[in-house]
Amino acid sequence: MDFYEQTLGLGMEIIVGIIIFFIVLVFGALIILIVAKGSWGYGSILGLTAFGFCAFGFGKMGYRLTFNKPRNNGGLLSKNWLYLFWCELNYMVHNFNH
Repeated sequence: MDFYEQTLGLGMEIIVGIIIFFIVLVFGALIILIVAKGSWGYGSILGLTAFGFCAFGFGKMGYRLTFNKPRNNGGLLSKNWLYLFWCELNYMVHNFNH
């Protein structure tokens, strides 16, 4: 096993999980700010969707790290979450640059 494949231990995983939960709180605050603003345009709906996906994905990752609940295949991220995140990011970059 290489050095980068070795686990840092349960304590470090819990600390990283708690930090990720704070990131989820930031995404949640951004969602609340968009909803509180009340302007329901195309950009705000797209922003809510993007922040919602990020909050959900990071929340699942923080939950798995904090409460030591590994996935069946051993990874932190699912292929579907990475695919959805990449599609959303790609769509936002291409539509807002033109």
